[in-house]
Amino acid sequence: MLNDHSTNIDDNQERQRPSASSSKECLSLFCLGTCAWALVNGIFAELPILIRDWCNNDWSIVSNIALCISLSNLAPFLWTVFHSTSDRGDGTTTNYSAVIGIGFLLAFGTMTSLFFILLHNDGDFVLFSGKAWILLLSACSGLVGTMSLVLFYPRATAFSSNTKAIPSLANGTAMANFLLAIVAMIQNPGGSNPNFSLSTYFTTVAFVFVISVMGFIGTIVLLVEQKKKNKNSEELKLLLSKQYSSVAAEETSMNSASHRISASSSTSSRFVVCDPRFRIPYLIQFLWNFAVFFLPGVVPYAVKSIPGNGSPLALSYLTISQLLSHTIGTALTSIISFQHQKGDNDDYRLTMGFGLAIALFWVPLVFRFCIWGTTYFLVSLIPIAMNAILCGCYSYTSTRCFQIVASRARNTPATESTITVDQQQKQEQQEYVTRIMGVVHQLGAMIGSAFGFWMVTKLK
Repeated sequence: MLNDHSTNIDDNQERQRPSASSSKECLSLFCLGTCAWALVNGIFAELPILIRDWCNNDWSIVSNIALCISLSNLAPFLWTVFHSTSDRGDGTTTNYSAVIGIGFLLAFGTMTSLFFILLHNDGDFVLFSGKAWILLLSACSGLVGTMSLVLFYPRATAFSSNTKAIPSLANGTAMANFLLAIVAMIQNPGGSNPNFSLSTYFTTVAFVFVISVMGFIGTIVLLVEQKKKNKNSEELKLLLSKQYSSVAAEETSMNSASHRISASSSTSSRFVVCDPRFRIPYLIQFLWNFAVFFLPGVVPYAVKSIPGNGSPLALSYLTISQLLSHTIGTALTSIISFQHQKGDNDDYRLTMGFGLAIALFWVPLVFRFCIWGTTYFLVSLIPIAMNAILCGCYSYTSTRCFQIVASRARNTPATESTITVDQQQKQEQQEYVTRIMGVVHQLGAMIGSAFGFWMVTKLK
C-alpha cells in the first residue's frame, strides 16, 4: 500500500540522518542548556559572601532565598495553561511562542547577571538593602531556572529523531554547573579574603548566557533546515502518489482521516498525559524535587555551629560539592544507555532508587545533622557528602524521567480514537508530556522549598 511505502521512506530518512547534522543538534542543545540553572547555582555557590557582605551574617537568608526561588514555580504552570489555550492544533502557535519565550528568557537572565555584576560597589547598594536585593534577584534567577524546564526540554523534543537530544541539553546544564564549581573553588568564597569578588564570579555567569544564546540561534537554524527536509519528503510522497494511481482513491480517504486527526492533535496530546505509562515518572519527579528542594534552606544549619572560620568554609564545600555532584549525575544519563523497551523495569528502578536514597541519606541528613547540627569541621563532611550523593542521584533521576516520558510519547501506539499517529502528532505529544514534566518538577520544588522555609522559621 502507498501509506506503508511512504512510511518506509520516513523510516529510511530517520535511519539515514547524517551524523554531522545530529552532532550539530546535540551541540546546539548543549549550549542552549548551559544557562538553565547558572544564576541559581551561582547564588548558592556565593552564599558565604552573600551572607557575610550582603546580609550581615543572617543565616536565615538561605531559607528566604529558597522560598523566593520556589515562588517562581508558578510561571511554568501559567505558561503551560497559555499553551493549552492558544495552540491551534497545527503547531504554528507553539513554535512561535516557544521561540519568543526562550528569547525573552535569555535576555532576562542576562540582565539579571548584569545586576549582580554592577549592583554591589564597596558595600553600598542602590535603592534597597543588600538583603532585599538578593531576594529580588533570587526570584528573578529562579524564574529563569524554572521556565527553562518548560521551554528547553520541549525544544529538544523538536529533534524527535535524535535520541541524544535531551541528554545533550541536560549535559549542557551540568557542564555549566561544573564550570561554576571550578570558578568557585578558585575564588574560595568561604575564606576570609576571597581571591576575587562576587562581581567577577557573575561575569562567568554572564558568559554562560552568551554561550546559551549561540546555542539557541543554532537550534533555530537547524529546525528551519529540518522543516525544509520534511517539505521535500512530502513532495516525494506526492510524486509517489501519482505513480500509484490504482490506490489514489484509498489514499485520499486515508489522508482525509489523517487531516481530521491532525486537527484534533492538540486535544489528543493533552489526553496522552493521562496514560498510565507516565504516572510513575511524574510521581517520582515530584517526590524527588520535594525532597531535594527542601534541603537548600535547611542543610546550611548542619554546618552553622562550627566555630571560627570553619562555618563559611564548610558552607563553601557544601555548595561546591553539590554543583559537582549535579554534573556527575546528569552526565551519567549519557554514559548509561537508555532502552525505552524496558518501561516497566524503568518504573521499578525509579521507585526503588528513590526509596533507598530517602532512607539511607535524606532521613539521616535532615533528622540528625540539620536539626542538631555539628560543632566539628571533620564531622561536617558527613552531611556534605550525604547532600552531594542525594543531589547526584536527583540529577540523574530527574533527567532520566524526562527521557522516559519523551520516549514513551514517541512510541505511543495507535488506538481506536487515533487511527494513525503521524510524525507531527508524535512530536506534539512529546512536547506536551515534557512540558507537563517540567510543571510537575517545579510543583514538587515549590512545595518542598515552602516546607523547608516553614521548618526553619518555626522550628529553629
